[in-house]
Amino acid sequence: MLNKRNDKALNSGDAELNVIRKGVKITGDMHCEKDFRLDGQIDGNLRVDGKLVIGNSGYVQGSIISANADISGKVQGNIEIKENLILRDSAQIIGDIKTNKINIENGAEFNGTCTMKDNKTEKNIVNTTPDPLSKQNSMLGQP
Repeated sequence: MLNKRNDKALNSGDAELNVIRKGVKITGDMHCEKDFRLDGQIDGNLRVDGKLVIGNSGYVQGSIISANADISGKVQGNIEIKENLILRDSAQIIGDIKTNKINIENGAEFNGTCTMKDNKTEKNIVNTTPDPLSKQNSMLGQP
């Protein structure tokens, strides 16, 4: 059964939805040309040309590339979303994120860096610790 807050976005007219249910584990890279919902597990890279929804029980160990994504489950790997990424309150992400827009609900866990980009510029929105060697070099008069 689809989560009510996620299924509205997927039920848009004649859109096709592909589903991997809880209890199914896939090992290897996967490409889906339409909208895709994951409640099972994928150990490999995932590319979705449409919208990706990862339910509470969904898990990906590998990189994700998608047009849009709504994540409630777990991801260990880098995520690249061309348009909009939503991290729900139960999401657990370990990896770097590149996206145009991001919405993070209170309670979501994210450990990595996030870069927001649009067609004109890229902005790093996560503060990183400066390299201590570059600070030492600048004190010594070196670039």
